[in-house]
Parts: sequence; C-alpha cells; structure tokens
Amino acid sequence: MEHKNIHKPTEQVLLNEIELLLAEKRTYYSVLRTGFAIITVPLTVIIFLLATKDYHRLFTHKWSAILVVVTFIVIVIIGIFVCIIGSNKIKKVDKAILRVEKEDKRVENIII
Repeated sequence: MEHKNIHKPTEQVLLNEIELLLAEKRTYYSVLRTGFAIITVPLTVIIFLLATKDYHRLFTHKWSAILVVVTFIVIVIIGIFVCIIGSNKIKKVDKAILRVEKEDKRVENIII
C-alpha cells in the first residue's frame, strides 16, 4: 500500500494564496469600473450632442439618427457585458478566498 505524502499547507502559503486572490479581486474591480465607464460614454455624448444641437444637423436625417442610437446601444451592451464579467469573477474570487480561509483556523481569524 502506497502512502501519499499529503501535507497541510502552512499558514504562510495560505496567506500568500489569499494575497494573490485579493490582487486578482482588485483587477476585477478595475474591470467592473471600466464597464461602468463604458456605459456612461453614450450618456455623455448624448448630453454633448443635445447641448450643441444648434451647431449641427445630426438628427435631421433619419439614418444618421438611427446610426447614432444603434451605436450607443451597442456601446452600452458592451459595457454591461464587461460589468457582468467583472462581477462574476469577483464572486468566484470571494468563493476561493472563503475556501482558503476554511483550511486553517488561524488564517480564518486573521482575515476580517
């Protein structure tokens, strides 16, 4: 019968894993923040276009107005998609952190 060398990871290894996971979580918060910024771009452009409507005739032609609106909708959908990806990744990292915390009682007490 073979004995597998199963050892429990040290506290330092677990803390390093948590540190890595928290770095990934910060990255995904940046992705989430980028998604929110992408969503707000069309709103900003619409406000600018409405404020300067006396200087251009963008919405007098039906096709140009449709093109602008469709472009804004696509940009908002992309922003929502980026936000969903960031949010899902953050949830996965949180689950991984909880799993690492449960491996050692002292590590669980260290993390707030």
